[in-house]
Amino acid sequence: VDVGVRARKMREAFLRLGPAFVKFGQALSTRPDLLPLEVCRELSLLQDSLPWEVTRTRATEIIEADLKKPIGELLKLPAEPAFSASLGVVYDATDLRTGRRVAVKVQRDNLRENVDEDCAALKLIARLVGSYFGASTYAAEVVDEIVGGIHTELDYRREAKNIQKFRKIFLSAAAKDDDDDDSDNDERRIV
Repeated sequence: VDVGVRARKMREAFLRLGPAFVKFGQALSTRPDLLPLEVCRELSLLQDSLPWEVTRTRATEIIEADLKKPIGELLKLPAEPAFSASLGVVYDATDLRTGRRVAVKVQRDNLRENVDEDCAALKLIARLVGSYFGASTYAAEVVDEIVGGIHTELDYRREAKNIQKFRKIFLSAAAKDDDDDDSDNDERRIV
C-alpha cells in the first residue's frame, strides 16, 4: 500500500477516534521530522473545517447554561455555525446589547471527559510504540507535549483572557468597550 493511501486512512482514523486524536493529527502534520512529508500534507487537512457535531439547540443550551441568561437577551445566533473545529464550533453571531458582530465559540459536548480519555490512550500508545521501536522516552515526550497543548486549548477562560489582552494592546481607546466579564466561570465552554 502506498504512503498516500496510508496517510488518508490515518487521517480518517483520527477523525473517527475523536477530538484529541484530531488535535494529535494536527500537531503531527507540522512534524516532518517524525513523519514523511506526504503524511504531513494529508494530516494538515485536519486543520480545515471538520464534521459538525453540535446542534444549534445544544449550542444554545450550552451558551445559556454558561452565561446564566436566555440567549434571546444576549445573542442572535444563526442556524448554522460559520465553521467547525476539532474542539468546538464557531458562530458568526450578533451581540444584541451592542449590535456588533461577534464570534461565539462553543465546545463540543462532554469534550473535557472525552479528551481526558483520549489523551490517556495516546500516552499508552506512545509508550507501547516507543518501547517497540526502542524510543520510549522520545515518543512519550512528543505525546506529552501535544497532550499539554490540547489541554491548554480546552481552557476557554484562558482564550478569553488572551482575547482581552489582544484588544487592549491593538485597539484604540475609542474602540474599546468594557463588556461584562464573565470569567469567574471555571467550566466555561464558550468564548
